[in-house]
Amino acid sequence: MAAEWWWKVLFLRIATPEQPYFIAFFPIENQRWLLSYIGVNKAYPPTREDEFTAALARLASPVVHEMVRRMEPISPVYPSRATRNRWRHYERWRTPLGRFVAIADAACSYNPRFGQGMSAAAVSAQILKDCLAAYGVGDPRLPRGFFAAQAHFQRTPWLFAAADDLRLPATVGNRSVSVRLFNWYRPKLVACPGRQVGACLGEVTHLMRPMSSLFAPEVVSRVLVAAMWRRIKATGRKASSDGLRPMPPGAE
Repeated sequence: MAAEWWWKVLFLRIATPEQPYFIAFFPIENQRWLLSYIGVNKAYPPTREDEFTAALARLASPVVHEMVRRMEPISPVYPSRATRNRWRHYERWRTPLGRFVAIADAACSYNPRFGQGMSAAAVSAQILKDCLAAYGVGDPRLPRGFFAAQAHFQRTPWLFAAADDLRLPATVGNRSVSVRLFNWYRPKLVACPGRQVGACLGEVTHLMRPMSSLFAPEVVSRVLVAAMWRRIKATGRKASSDGLRPMPPGAE
């Protein structure tokens, strides 16, 4: 890795309608890097290596293409169009469930661009383990207790994935009040400076803390104050650029 590459991970979000792409580029084990190239609104990325590399050169930032150019590919380009978010609400069933349980994608699947599927499956497996210890294999309360606990956990990765996808006008789905609220709040959350808010967002994103942590009073207050100051500064810059003076004519 070149000395000037000081970052630990690179993300490129949609910049313009002409650049309908998300990029995630980050290191994994054994000095290898994983590159995800996600097209939006049927802007499918190319799958041939030469075309894929050429497409990287047309991104809004040249950094990703330059990094790839200095690296050696160790696999072909693996395409996927399985982008649907789907939550099967087994916890809402009213009929007897017998000994039926479902975890991972069988219960809730997410757009893979968020990278939460395997982590969510691991947490669900731990929830099932805890429920087995609490109820026992033959207890008829096990399925309902497990599904309720799993659904409580799934709210976090689900809101991250579904809400972010529903920001895009072409996405088909229910834009509930919670989704609209989170999509209003999330950009302010990401833009908020300071370690406390950044650490909280990182831990929630990686499923180490519940979504409710992002709405704790100390987090919300920092986010809203930072957003207010950004708006004040932006208004000041606009006033300066418009040639407005702080004093009325003749008052100097």
